[in-house]
Amino acid sequence: MAAKRSKGAMGCGGSMLLDCCCCPEPCVTFEVGGIFLRRENPDNQVFMTNPAAGGAVVLQSDDAQLGWAGGIQFALTAKLDDCTDIQLSYFSISDWSDTARVLDTGVDYETPFTPVGFFFRAGEFGYRSELQNFEANVRREGCNWNWLYGFRHINLTENAYLQLTNPNAEVTTDVSNHLYGFQVGAENDFCLGGVDLNVWGKAGIYYNDNDPVCLTSGVFGNFVVTGDDDGVAFVGDAGIRAQYDINCNWSLYGGYQVLWVGLDSDGIALAPAQVAKIVGPPGTDTNGSAFYHGATFGIQMTR
Repeated sequence: MAAKRSKGAMGCGGSMLLDCCCCPEPCVTFEVGGIFLRRENPDNQVFMTNPAAGGAVVLQSDDAQLGWAGGIQFALTAKLDDCTDIQLSYFSISDWSDTARVLDTGVDYETPFTPVGFFFRAGEFGYRSELQNFEANVRREGCNWNWLYGFRHINLTENAYLQLTNPNAEVTTDVSNHLYGFQVGAENDFCLGGVDLNVWGKAGIYYNDNDPVCLTSGVFGNFVVTGDDDGVAFVGDAGIRAQYDINCNWSLYGGYQVLWVGLDSDGIALAPAQVAKIVGPPGTDTNGSAFYHGATFGIQMTR
């Protein structure tokens, strides 16, 4: 988010800056709006196969398409001096969810969780995910680029279940990734036909405090399995935003952004991977990643 600068103002490096706004430079900027992101499916997990069809996959985590979901976002920017701002921002999206099913048609299906020759006739997989993001950044203006330094907290919460029937078995899992860390980034502003364009990018390595809980029942046995495999995770985001000034105090904005949470070994714990961990060595699978992209829009007030 770029604060307005008066047209013809002098930059911190002594260069003349031409902006799209000829209003006095604000001391405080507040914005509220919406965010609408698509959650691309994480690494796929296979749950049921058809041995009579050469092991063809009939139920997998990719069948539950999380797709698009919307939420709300807020941001506050305050000027500390002529060259330095502090920015606080928050957004939350809580309704990514989907369900996939295999109906009972008399066909015997296998799973990776049971011995060869142990069959089920039907299955259902449900998946839900939430994301909250808070940032506190200091922005330092430069001659060509503004530099960002700050703290970020992300809370990525997921739950999933796998129900199998004939015979009956169920696995449910809940996992929370609490990521804390510092980030660095840069942004730049351009003026195009009276519209202010802002491009930016940030990245950091974060401590990930994850708390998975897995419950099993039926032929899997009645167990409660908990984990605490804390580690580090990569987070990066980038975007572009257009802002149109209605007057000196009100503006409209809209843009596109991408967000990547987790990267292979520097990853996060996702619910489908924990379902698949009910067999094999104990522990938490933290090799997951989540990719988001979509639109932001809203209104900005300056004083």
